[in-house]
Amino acid sequence: MVGRISSLNASEKKFIDDAIAASERAKGKSLNGTERKSVLSRAREQIISQRKAESAKKEREAERHANEFTWNKPKPLRR
Repeated sequence: MVGRISSLNASEKKFIDDAIAASERAKGKSLNGTERKSVLSRAREQIISQRKAESAKKEREAERHANEFTWNKPKPLRR
């Protein structure tokens, strides 16, 4: 069970709205309280996992850029 997310950006809000709309289209009518809560919790879990994946990706990218790079003059070809 995932709790409330303190802040959502515009794309995450749209994701939640789209998830609710898609489940209502699949059902053919409006969702009741428990169904709406289950859809919202599933969407929140996906948002949190996406945030974790993005932070891990940023961390890997930072590690890749953190490697010290020393430039060496290329050795000329000997013929």
